[in-house]
Order: sequence, then structure tokens, then C-alpha cells
Amino acid sequence: MNIHPFLLNESECLSQLQQDALAVFGHAVQSANPYDSTCKALQKETNRQFRFVLSIGKAAVPMMQAAYDTFGADGIQEAVLVTKYEHLGSFSAPNCVCFEAGHPVSDENSRKAAEYVLAGTGSLCETDVCLVLISGGGSALFESSLIDARQQQQITERLLKSGADIYELNCVRKRLSAVKGGKLAAHMQPATVRTYALSDVPGSRPDVIASGPTQQDPVSDETLRGIVKKYDLNDSGIFDTLPSKACLPDHPHFCIV
Repeated sequence: MNIHPFLLNESECLSQLQQDALAVFGHAVQSANPYDSTCKALQKETNRQFRFVLSIGKAAVPMMQAAYDTFGADGIQEAVLVTKYEHLGSFSAPNCVCFEAGHPVSDENSRKAAEYVLAGTGSLCETDVCLVLISGGGSALFESSLIDARQQQQITERLLKSGADIYELNCVRKRLSAVKGGKLAAHMQPATVRTYALSDVPGSRPDVIASGPTQQDPVSDETLRGIVKKYDLNDSGIFDTLPSKACLPDHPHFCIV
């Protein structure tokens, strides 16, 4: 069968466009690779010895692997990894305890992971340096609630079903948590805390990514009350007395990778 030259050229053109589109897509995916991005960011890290390394989120495994490959097992005294169920795979590393937990709603393993970290970082000293690696999903995967755990789950579920955006959702999460909104960093004082994060939120606000466990919460009580009223969250009186925000004396190191 003879093919008209015009059709042949058009076919070749489409094929080249498809190849170009796939190449662009592949480059974009590779540039967002959690392992590569974290390795690149950590190369700039001046500190090479870490008392404690925490990696939380759906990309916790490649980010933790990047830390071990960058600093070596000798550079990490103790580590904890918290990721989503079926995301751990075959990962293991020296001195690293791993948890799989619930997402998008926290569960018992989320609490166990947070309590383990709080217990292990309660007596740090000024010379200790901690590395915190954060990725999407960290808000649910890593949680120690200031209220009854089931109530906290119900509030999260209500916000998700009501169409609350990530800023509103994490604003509430921060106030009801013992590890969010800078409270983890406050707990780790007087140690130095250095945070590297893969952002999954528009605008990449540090206090919103995984609800900012190492970042000061800038949200006012008035703003929080507005969200509580908008979504009718106070039917049980939980927010009658607002939980206090963390008090951080300085601005801990934070880097988007």
C-alpha cells in the first residue's frame, strides 16, 4: 500500500512530538525524585554527625536512604522512620527503627511512632544535632494527640469530608497535637534541629508541610476559631479552651529539597 508523503511526514512528526513529550515528562519526574533531591540538598549540609535522624511521610524511605548514603552509618547515632502502610518495602539501616502507620487519618501506629520519638529525644543536650526529613502524609503518619485519639480522628474525618483545604486541615491538626506546629522542635531543645522537606502543598509553607513539627505555628487564635466555627467542630467543647502554641526561641534551619 502506498502512503502519501504528507501522511508519512505527519506520522513522523507526531512520533517525534510524542518522544519529546515523554522526555520532558521523564525529566520532570526524575527532578522530583525524593532520593536524588534529598541527596543533592544534604550535600550542602555542613554538619556530618547527627544524634537523631527522623524521617516521616510517604517518601520517608528514599529520604532516609539518602541520609545514610550521604553521612554513612557512623554519622547517624539513632534514627526513626515513619511511613505509610506498604511503603517500607525491604528498607533497613543500622540503628534505625521503622514504623508503618495510617493515612490520611492517624491510627494507633501513628501514636506509637510519635511516642517513641518523644521518649528518645527528651534528654538531648546543646551539642546534639538532629536531622528531620519531612514529606507528604506526615501529618497523619506521625501523631501524639492532646485530646482523645478517637475524637482527633473524628475531627480529621469531618474536615476531610467537608472539603476543608490543606491549610485549614493542618491548622486544626497543629493545635490538637503534641508534635505539630513546632512542638517537636520545642521538645528537642536545647539540641539543634535541621529540617529538610519535600513539599506537597501549594506555596510550600514550612508550617503546613506535615503540619510543621519543627516550625513555629503562625496561625492566630482568631483564625483557628473561624475554622472551628466554619466546620462546626466544637460540638463537644474541645475548642472552648484552645491548646497553646509551641514557643520556639529562634528560627530552626529549614530547607525545601
